[in-house]
Amino acid sequence: MTLLTMCQNVAEEVGIKKPSSVISSTDATTVRLYRQAIRVGAVLAKRNWHELIKTHSFSTSASEPQYSLPSDYRSMLPDTAWNQTTDKKIYIISPTRWSYEKSVTTATFEDGFRLLGNDTGPKVGALFTIHPTPAAVETIFYQYYSKNWVEASDGTQKAAFTLDADITAFDTDLFEMGMVWRTLKVMGQPYDEEKADFDRQLEICLAQSGATESLHADGNRTALSNIPETGFG
Repeated sequence: MTLLTMCQNVAEEVGIKKPSSVISSTDATTVRLYRQAIRVGAVLAKRNWHELIKTHSFSTSASEPQYSLPSDYRSMLPDTAWNQTTDKKIYIISPTRWSYEKSVTTATFEDGFRLLGNDTGPKVGALFTIHPTPAAVETIFYQYYSKNWVEASDGTQKAAFTLDADITAFDTDLFEMGMVWRTLKVMGQPYDEEKADFDRQLEICLAQSGATESLHADGNRTALSNIPETGFG
């Protein structure tokens, strides 16, 4: 469902004039609808939706510890960083551990990383920083949450609506519910019931986002099939 269609649906529900266009409109009511759409998307995009998960890989260079993140990077998925060349996991290093490893010169450490800024240049930004510093060309892989929650008709992904035909990665019913309560709020109308409905639907959609593995008391291993039904005591 496109941005225009969602705005038209919300307008009907809250009792205001339906827009014929959104992005190019200067009508105050339409601009208000558009702003609420952006607000809803920005808030939902901060949640960990499976729909926003992407993968990234890059090659290291000898003696280079820092590497750029993807342009749409928002946050890292825990425990997904691997050195595909050595088939070993790359661990997240705590600030305390980082200080220790950078201070000790006689020990050998497993591959680890932190997201650190580049303090040597005019622009300080997060970089995938590896320790120990790679000594050769190796392939690093990890998963991350993208900040792009909008898709254009040509498949281009972006972090906000810029065209009437844009669609969102989120459930459109949920998105419209978020727009409804926010629009009512800025109109000075009661919105508690609509917000409560949105909050309940949000939890349902988050629970149904993607697929999750079953957890077992024995360390997440598949349950044994030959356990007898009786005679335990």
